[in-house]
Amino acid sequence: MSIGSHSVSHPILSELGYSKQEKEINESSAFIEKFLPENDLKVFCYPYGHKFSFNETTQTILKKLNFHL
Repeated sequence: MSIGSHSVSHPILSELGYSKQEKEINESSAFIEKFLPENDLKVFCYPYGHKFSFNETTQTILKKLNFHL
């Protein structure tokens, strides 16, 4: 079973700038890591799950933060 992050406040990430997206993603990941410190697989699910909910910036941040899925 994998437990992944989904952002902090579930915004439409594509509507946010780089720094706000990074904060949403990073803080949600840090929260999960408190409870699963040995979690080898970093998973992120875009809020709303539609193509409009993320953009290239989102994908760049996820790569930078070493997300796998």
